[in-house]
Amino acid sequence: MSENTAFKVQNKDKVIGIIAGGGVLPLLTAKHFRDRGHKVVIAGHKGVTKDEIKNTADKVKLVKIGQLGKIISFFLKEGVEKALIIGGINRASTLTKIWLDWRGAKLIWSLKSLRDDSVLRGVIRELEKEGIEVLSPATALSEFIINEELCTQHLSDLDINDIKLGFEAAKTLGKLDIGQTVVVYKGSVIAVETVEGTDSTLRRAGELIKKSGGVVVKAVKPGQDKRVDIPTVGINTLEVMKEAGLKILALEKGEVMIVEPEKFFKRADELNITIVICPPEGPNILHP
Repeated sequence: MSENTAFKVQNKDKVIGIIAGGGVLPLLTAKHFRDRGHKVVIAGHKGVTKDEIKNTADKVKLVKIGQLGKIISFFLKEGVEKALIIGGINRASTLTKIWLDWRGAKLIWSLKSLRDDSVLRGVIRELEKEGIEVLSPATALSEFIINEELCTQHLSDLDINDIKLGFEAAKTLGKLDIGQTVVVYKGSVIAVETVEGTDSTLRRAGELIKKSGGVVVKAVKPGQDKRVDIPTVGINTLEVMKEAGLKILALEKGEVMIVEPEKFFKRADELNITIVICPPEGPNILHP
């Protein structure tokens, strides 16, 4: 796929809007487009988006969670026709720190469900009503998605069975739009991701199994809109796994973003954490 085809951004589409959550992905996405000659304007979230965002964009506006109207007005004023939604916002924060403006409130009242997928699809619809096309972050950061199977250390039969169980549980969890991460230990599902987020899920699992191993599985939700909420892992994921005593991280092939893969795999090796990338049916490659 050529770059122009992948990004669907032509030379005339000079202004790119980014709705930014937390983490480094908004920074990397902004850099990607600025390096290619685009003006980048970012709507960040107070207390969530990194302060460094101001150094990676041409213009930044910070809003509170739920102020959709302010985001759309900002984008229209700056001439945004294409936008991305990237970076995490802890779901617990959306329950306790939300500050709806009129447009945000109208959206929430119109929804049948307040689950992540429903809300994010609603945000996309509101942007599209104003002529703003929403792109997948994967189009800008395609190098962060691994499309080949791999395994960095030898897997036992027990490991393989735990990985398969983890994917089965993650897909069931995903159908209900609950979470994307599951922890399995010796044939039992120990923890599933809910509103507390991935890191808290991993720490909870470590406490339950007394930091004695465990397989972490992360997968895309069935029917997921690839423009939002792409499963993502990074070096912080590895650090929390090490803290929790979890030994294997299995990711769905072609569906999970690995932030800065080269640094990620180097750190995984240093922490002696096995990385497996495979289809949901389980790994075919059982050793490096």
